Amino acid sequence: MTPAAVEAFARAVVAALAVGTLESALLAGVVVALGRLTRASATTRHVLWWLVLAASAALPAVSIVTSLG
Repeated sequence: MTPAAVEAFARAVVAALAVGTLESALLAGVVVALGRLTRASATTRHVLWWLVLAASAALPAVSIVTSLG
């Protein structure tokens, strides 16, 4: 691989990770807002936060795969 190709790949990966991180932060904000508005039980909040954790782990990987085509 040429240095230009490596640089393009690195830029795509960093951009995808940044987008995935922003999406994860937005998702966490939605869960915080829902938790405050609905007075959900502790079990429901626990499940929601586990889902946010799983999504936060998956979103950057999905962003990388989709950006690389």
